Amino acid sequence: MDTAAAERHAANVTTLASDLMTQTDDVLLLDAQGHCQWASASLARTLGFDPVRAGRIRVSDEIAGLHGVTTALTGDAGALMRMRTATGAHAWFTARGVIIPGSTADGSLLLLRMRPVPVEDQARAALRAARRVDEASGLLTRASLVDRLAHPACDGHDHRALVLLQAAEVADTPWGPRQCQLGRALRIMGEAARRQARDLGHDVPVLARFGPDEVALTIRGIDEDASVASLARSIAMDAQCAIRAGLDVLSARVTPHWQVRRAGQPWTELLQPLLGSAARQAC
Repeated sequence: MDTAAAERHAANVTTLASDLMTQTDDVLLLDAQGHCQWASASLARTLGFDPVRAGRIRVSDEIAGLHGVTTALTGDAGALMRMRTATGAHAWFTARGVIIPGSTADGSLLLLRMRPVPVEDQARAALRAARRVDEASGLLTRASLVDRLAHPACDGHDHRALVLLQAAEVADTPWGPRQCQLGRALRIMGEAARRQARDLGHDVPVLARFGPDEVALTIRGIDEDASVASLARSIAMDAQCAIRAGLDVLSARVTPHWQVRRAGQPWTELLQPLLGSAARQAC
């Protein structure tokens, strides 16, 4: 983009944001890559920095609760979210999101209207609840998974396998229309995986969203590497078929990763190898 085009783009974004904002809102505009295109002066003061001038940082990566915003387009409360400030602390907001299709030459923008929330009893209760259950997929969160694996009941010899299922080619932007499908895809993937495991004679005590596109499940009654590998591939294939049929996304893929826990081995030692395996697969 040449200098003149860049200046026109910046002017158009500023005009658009100014037309849509109100004096009581903190406003943020994100592009399809999650980078900030415009931020209100009040928000910059709250954060202690100007998100537009933060270089190529993906502002969307610094927002906890962003996916919930696009599901809160109705109602008055909006979604609860937080943003990291310049000091490393967090500022809390209720937010409503509006997708503005084709608003720039590079595609759509996401307009976030945010209002500061004092972190008092109601906000704390909402955050505690959000930590336990993932809003987008309805599955347990990663924190809940870790807490449950720390329970003494998970030390039994029949509670030994951990499988990670990673979805791909379901969402194409951090916040766009297809991103709303990712939460549904993970829910479908988890339900299909649990059903398939049970059909093959294995219980799934814990099922949780492990990452942005990952579901983790523990499986009882199996502890041999070859058997776990076969089971993981089977449930991944079933989950992939379920996503493609349920969401009509024929490009969706599900990749399995697995670890077998040694007797007495802390579950947390299995999580990092799974993350590393998933990260290499995604490259």
